Amino acid sequence: CRATTKTPKDKEDKRAILTIEYNIITAKSEDIKINLETDVIFTFDNVPDSYDKIIEEKCMPMAQTKIFNTIDDILVSMGYAKLNLAQQI
Repeated sequence: CRATTKTPKDKEDKRAILTIEYNIITAKSEDIKINLETDVIFTFDNVPDSYDKIIEEKCMPMAQTKIFNTIDDILVSMGYAKLNLAQQI
């Protein structure tokens, strides 16, 4: 997993973009390889003192859970078993 954050140029802007890249390969009988890059936009109530801290502690786990649950939903709709990656965070 690789993640980068883009913070706003306007110091009054309360948003940030979290870009996450995953390469997921299963070792089970049905080999599945997933390459994924996604941008998640977060809007904060107030301008954070430290974007890095809030992204790492709050936003990244929230984004990972949503992404992993979505991957499971897609796999199930295609007839595959869930990977249950969200439970491993």
